[in-house]
Amino acid sequence: MSKTHHVYEPDSVYDKLKEKGVDVGDNIEYIPNNQLGYERYKVVNILGKKDLDFIGDIYDSYDKTYDFSSKYNKSGGKIRSTRKTIKKRKTIKKRKTIKKRKTIKKRKTIKKRKFSAL
Repeated sequence: MSKTHHVYEPDSVYDKLKEKGVDVGDNIEYIPNNQLGYERYKVVNILGKKDLDFIGDIYDSYDKTYDFSSKYNKSGGKIRSTRKTIKKRKTIKKRKTIKKRKTIKKRKTIKKRKFSAL
């Protein structure tokens, strides 16, 4: 079972990686004094050595879904898109186009009202 280890600002993430309790498959979270520096890593095995795979930071760790069950290759693995994320993207795109159409219709009706009032 994977564990989550926390590293705070004066310490380094790589120092935590060298400790005995950190195994392959665990997560390491770097939590600085400011919220914007938050980063999350996954410990992976690359060519027999433990290394870190960047999962996300404060900006994109909540936007993307990370597939923890994917198998890692020699380069450290790859984030895969799932059906759920693809479906989300499509619905968001659809909503945006519907909004654009509605605003265009509103603009046209406003223009018509202005010209009919004159």
